[in-house]
Amino acid sequence: MTKIKEIKKVLQQEDADAAWITTPLNIFYFTGYRSEPHERLFALLIPSNEEPVLFCPKMEVEEVKQSKTFSKMLIESEHLTVKRQRELTKAFNIEHYQDVDQSIKDLRNIKSEDEIINIKKAAALADKCIEIGKSFLKEGVE
Repeated sequence: MTKIKEIKKVLQQEDADAAWITTPLNIFYFTGYRSEPHERLFALLIPSNEEPVLFCPKMEVEEVKQSKTFSKMLIESEHLTVKRQRELTKAFNIEHYQDVDQSIKDLRNIKSEDEIINIKKAAALADKCIEIGKSFLKEGVE
């Protein structure tokens, strides 16, 4: 099951129309696309019954603004600013917001086979770095 399908299950359980994901690492978790947008808009909109839409700095949003309305949207409340929430409300006529932070944390705690392989590789590299560092340690060296 893809990660997008997993968050769509959460949307259904919460009876929500969409999720608005803005943390770059969570966007990477769901899409495989990594970016550090700094103060520019970078978000992933996951509607419950449609394909996700990735908003990045150069993307035009007028078409989306005209075609989408959501009564309830799940948001990362730990990351979304009040300014961005106001912009969302205006753009999509949102009536109700609800937190999705814990649901994403729960999903990220369960690792896929590929993620487990990458974690094991990273751990092996970290162990090798420690061994190399230890070889340079000698009495009297600061």
